[in-house]
Amino acid sequence: MIELFPCLSKRGLCRREGEIQLENISIIVNRRIAGRTKKEWYAEHKENIVKQKAQYHLDNKEEINKRRAKYYLDNKEKFAKRNAQYYLDNKEEIDKQSAQYRLDKKLKNK
Repeated sequence: MIELFPCLSKRGLCRREGEIQLENISIIVNRRIAGRTKKEWYAEHKENIVKQKAQYHLDNKEEINKRRAKYYLDNKEKFAKRNAQYYLDNKEEIDKQSAQYRLDKKLKNK
């Protein structure tokens, strides 16, 4: 025990333990900081996580593409239904955007 700490909840006690761990980071063995939320842990390790994900993607590009292609083929009908329903629900807006796009393209080519 390092100190007596009055608190009303276990979370508060864990928070204080984490503060003490961070103050003595050079001499502690336990690298798991008590009372730290997942969000705080992620913010601290974000750079490494991004590097690891990018490296994983490079190392497994073919496997990832195979999985995506298989998922697409397995769910092709579901996607077609969803897209058809979206078109029906948003037909007016899509028609406006299409007309504007064609107009802009026509003016650009002149």
